Amino acid sequence: MSNVRFVKWVAVVALAVSALAVGPADAAVKAKPSKTQTWIGRVERHGGRFDYVGQPCPTGAGMLCANYVAHYRIVAQNPAAAKALRQVAGGQARLRARFSSAHDKTHQGTLLAATVEAWCPPGAACVPPPPATVKVDESANGSQVTLARGDHLQVTLHSTYWQFNPASDAAVVAADGGPKTGPGTNCPSFPGSGCGTVTQTYTAGKAGTATVTATRTTCGEAMACSPVQHYTVTVHVH
Repeated sequence: MSNVRFVKWVAVVALAVSALAVGPADAAVKAKPSKTQTWIGRVERHGGRFDYVGQPCPTGAGMLCANYVAHYRIVAQNPAAAKALRQVAGGQARLRARFSSAHDKTHQGTLLAATVEAWCPPGAACVPPPPATVKVDESANGSQVTLARGDHLQVTLHSTYWQFNPASDAAVVAADGGPKTGPGTNCPSFPGSGCGTVTQTYTAGKAGTATVTATRTTCGEAMACSPVQHYTVTVHVH
């Protein structure tokens, strides 16, 4: 009987030890985001996603930091931070953010950003990030586009019969010269098909909202469109 009791006691101790070993790992996975700290690194844009590339530790935290380049996903916590991310993408930035251990195959963690601003080391001559170019075509008809000041909008429509109209507010978004035509694919040999492309590029100016429009009255082989076709994109500049 004493041997049976001893075996049961050993089994209970083993379960308790295993629970202690698993507990901290579970806690790390489910850990809440840390306090807000300052992070300085490069902001990279990948489609609608933004990444932090830099030291794995916050600045001024008074801790030893591993010597490797971290890749963290950035999640804006408010509209102002989201706007700032678009503006600083491609350059160095200072973020006030909380670190979360949430990760995936390409990110070692997540930064929950409350504020984002461009950053340049003291005494350095930093080059601002290049303006972004948003490209749209017929599939964007009736949609809305958001640009930062200095960004470009490139509209390409697939018929040379499209004619672009002046933007509704040239101070918000202005055309960069006139439209440019380009070749089409598998165009028929007879004239008048309108096969090809016409592209108009715009530059975002002051903050505001404007519309970019185009009209087509001819739909190929000199045949009138019935009804007249219209193309519209609403542009918001921040």
